[in-house]
Amino acid sequence: MEEFSIMFRMLVSGERVYSMHLVVLGLNHKTSPLWLRERLSFCAEAVRKARQHLRQLPHIRESMILTTCNRVEFYCSCDSADQGLRSLEQFIREMDVDISEYHDCFYRRTEGEAVAHLFRVISGVDSMVMGETQIINQVKEAFCGAKEQGTIGEFMEHLVHAALEVGKRVRRETGISEGPLNIGSVAVDMARDFFGTLKDRSALVVGAGEMSMLTAKSLAGNGISTITVANRTVDKAREIAHRLGGQAVNYEDFQNQLQSVDIVISSTAAPHPIIKRSMVEKIMEHRQGRLLFIIDLAMPRDVEPEVAEVPGVRLHNIDGLEQAAESATHERTRFLAEVSRIIEEEVGRFAPSPAPQPQPKKLSLLH
Repeated sequence: MEEFSIMFRMLVSGERVYSMHLVVLGLNHKTSPLWLRERLSFCAEAVRKARQHLRQLPHIRESMILTTCNRVEFYCSCDSADQGLRSLEQFIREMDVDISEYHDCFYRRTEGEAVAHLFRVISGVDSMVMGETQIINQVKEAFCGAKEQGTIGEFMEHLVHAALEVGKRVRRETGISEGPLNIGSVAVDMARDFFGTLKDRSALVVGAGEMSMLTAKSLAGNGISTITVANRTVDKAREIAHRLGGQAVNYEDFQNQLQSVDIVISSTAAPHPIIKRSMVEKIMEHRQGRLLFIIDLAMPRDVEPEVAEVPGVRLHNIDGLEQAAESATHERTRFLAEVSRIIEEEVGRFAPSPAPQPQPKKLSLLH
């Protein structure tokens, strides 16, 4: 990809010219282990506090935090790319993460490469399930939160709007998003492979966010017999259950449901595990040998890793889904060359290199 000038000069809103440096610091499922992503994961309130903190750091003008089950990324416009990255690295250290020890787990992008990175992310080519569309809403949510809090300005607003248009174009002009694949559907496929069929099986979905909704839809589409939804907001649980012909229960009652269901899909925003080994051990004593299949889609994890050691329980987390996702999306890799061409073209449109300066004419000694 053609190198861009150190400083972006963007003409926006008629006469206005912005001179800005753009940086990205982040990690994802390809570069870091699950436990490290957990250390940097944010609940909604923590994201607000982090954005506020970033705004007060030296050299950073605007900031947006994109946090999902597979990535944590900080997008910032800065006075200087080098100084901006140093400020972000100091911010990571203040979260008790020794960034020097885990240096290779983090990627750093500046200027045109930072723009290209966001365009790749929103196009789904950097996702665990290639081409998935959930990332579009996740970027929108990250942008809206930053906009509402006042940590994002006209420059990065222009960037995000450009990225959203790139995401639309990629999916319109290529087959990168053909099919209904997402992490939830991959999880359900694993459950079906484990049991052989989902007919006459029952499932409990804990949490009522977008991931839970996608998973519940996939369960219903695969012939699951009964779906129960538990969420802290009962009305939300009832809404999802009603759409799928299932039933809703109070969040406090989900432990009792574990005794009777075959499959558990957990995806809450809890800051700590809600399903613990001691809890599952007691439950398995009353299941008379019936297997329990648990998929933890949350970040940080909803299920203690030690639950996998309980006899009769099969536990998978986000990282455990990666291999299955690669197999499921292999066919989409044939669109990567075309997607890359579109992204390169759109990056050039967003941040074009400055036109070469005309060279002064040499005077001829013959005249």
